[in-house]
Amino acid sequence: MMLLNKRCGATVRVTRTMTGFLSDPATQSKAYWTLGSAGVATAAAALLLPGYFAGLMFGAATDPVVNSIARAAGATLIASATVKYTLKEAALRGQLYMDTFQRLNLGLALQASTCLVVLAQAISLRNPLLAAFMGTLCGASLLLSSRIYTLNKAGPPLPSPKKTLSAAISVLMPRNGRATLYSLLTITFAGMAAMCLGASPGRPLVTYEGLSGPMTVFLHRVTGAGMLLQTLVAYSLKDGADREKLGATTFRRGSRL
Repeated sequence: MMLLNKRCGATVRVTRTMTGFLSDPATQSKAYWTLGSAGVATAAAALLLPGYFAGLMFGAATDPVVNSIARAAGATLIASATVKYTLKEAALRGQLYMDTFQRLNLGLALQASTCLVVLAQAISLRNPLLAAFMGTLCGASLLLSSRIYTLNKAGPPLPSPKKTLSAAISVLMPRNGRATLYSLLTITFAGMAAMCLGASPGRPLVTYEGLSGPMTVFLHRVTGAGMLLQTLVAYSLKDGADREKLGATTFRRGSRL
């Protein structure tokens, strides 16, 4: 496995042999493909049959508002699956150590962990099927993304506060027109994530008329978790646009999200 270390302004390639769970590129690729395919199937069910799918998961009848938000949550799963397929290809090429793919794995881990927290909070919706289905998919995604991230991470496990602040400031300082577009998308997705994750029972819905109930709050928050991933995808594309690298294989699939 190739890792990059920067010393005295020069980039040094360091070879490190990976061993243990999920260290084989072929296994990594299969795992990404499996979870990506499961995400596509789930998204298709939510988009095409929202009433049936949501009713099955919640174990109760739904209404048009719940069905609409179920579609929105399903749409975020398409983006998540696309990221997994991108990482599948990166695994086969031995590129998971690259900053862009590390960022995408971090985004998947953030999405999955947020969804698990949302599931744990949904006491009134504690349907066994929902808990088993969502818990399995999100738990597997969290396990895979966090394991691959730590396998390829040199140094501290998470970005430093200084690096995080620098990245946030760079969103406001795009270097060209395409970077400006992705900066705006990064800010938009971050705002939508905050709005959706901030949903709570009894408050008026921002996206739909009426008050929020347990089902709408749950689906809003799941959608917000997906928007967190979209935020990191948009930032990665902005970074690629800044460096005029969007034509590279690394960024082609991400620009289609």
